Amino acid sequence: MKRTKVTGVKEDARKQREEYKKSGSWLQRNVRYNHGHYLDEKHRRLADRLFISLQLKGGYNIKQKYKDLEILLANLFTQTRRPISISLNRNDYKQTRYSRASYFTVALIYLLLSKKLINMRKGFKIVEGSRMTRIWATEKLLEAFPEY
Repeated sequence: MKRTKVTGVKEDARKQREEYKKSGSWLQRNVRYNHGHYLDEKHRRLADRLFISLQLKGGYNIKQKYKDLEILLANLFTQTRRPISISLNRNDYKQTRYSRASYFTVALIYLLLSKKLINMRKGFKIVEGSRMTRIWATEKLLEAFPEY
């Protein structure tokens, strides 16, 4: 009987979290995209499978594409309860010692969005203020990486 009671609490918490995610206030509590996040060795193997399944075409350095995917996944997994604010402007991805991701990150975001692995709320720029685009992992992506 206790197990059903605990399960009921978990279901209630999950429903509350889903309702909170639908509200606009959840999107205001975002975290900036961090170029310094990387996956550990165990999760790199899972990222390898995802990288192969995405069937990325040539045209840019494959190692850089993999690094971009790894940094993006690490950002999504370190903040599973909050969205990541990220720029979709290719000019914001200049290679410096502080920013390691390339402009391919933008194409990667749209590719993951088309595969329904992430959700996205586009940003905007108006006179009164602006918002960067916010992304977050879907259940489909979180199930592929179980321990995060």
